[in-house]
Amino acid sequence: MEVIVEEACLWASKTNQQVKVWSDSETSLRSFASIDIKSPIAQQTQEILLKSTNIKLGWIRTHVGYSGNEAADVLAKKATQEGIPTYIPASRNHIKNLLQNESIIRWQKEWDNGEPGRTQRAKKVAERLPFHFP
Repeated sequence: MEVIVEEACLWASKTNQQVKVWSDSETSLRSFASIDIKSPIAQQTQEILLKSTNIKLGWIRTHVGYSGNEAADVLAKKATQEGIPTYIPASRNHIKNLLQNESIIRWQKEWDNGEPGRTQRAKKVAERLPFHFP
């Protein structure tokens, strides 16, 4: 839900009109108002809202017949079934951990498949690391 609200706010920030963005996700709306935001999407949305005084957010009750909300639900369901490509940013730490894990796995494979006669004192890399790999 946060992505949808962010996109709506981004669009609204480029207009000179008063815009009210409605969402049926109370959780998303509360996250934009929070001081302690961990989600990069919520942080970006909060920055847009702080810079754009023409945008107001509002909560709408779900599944009670509001045509715009019902249409949004239909499009969201269609997106999950048809797989519309989206971009959701990963955190820097997550990418760093993925790269580090892959590097260690590749290094270990090269070590295991390397020439015999290497020093017997060298332990496997994964055993010497302070964290555990599956």
